[in-house]
Amino acid sequence: MFYLGANKIATTQQDTSPTGPPDILTRWYHDAGGNWVSNTGIEGASAAGQISNEHYDTPTGLADIGVARYGVFWLFIHFDGDLHVVYGIGTYKLALAEMALVPILPDAVRDFSTLAAKII
Repeated sequence: MFYLGANKIATTQQDTSPTGPPDILTRWYHDAGGNWVSNTGIEGASAAGQISNEHYDTPTGLADIGVARYGVFWLFIHFDGDLHVVYGIGTYKLALAEMALVPILPDAVRDFSTLAAKII
């Protein structure tokens, strides 16, 4: 639950496991032209509710996370209760992944969501 001004917004439990109901994550990353892309399909994961651990965001699209490196993903709860994941902008060793900051966000996430988790 969170507040938008004086309005209380209740959120519901989400199950994004492969065997759970179809609560799907909307993923955000850049395309080759530098534009934000929102994707609810499968991207390097076995189910639409999972987050790929294979890619990170660059200004010109997704790039592979290196061997023995970590990606950072930012989970947001949209005011309508949907889950949005913004891909991090680097491939890190663990200590640097833990220190990574929230990247610049797409308007739909920045203006209508609240940060729920940092996923490494």
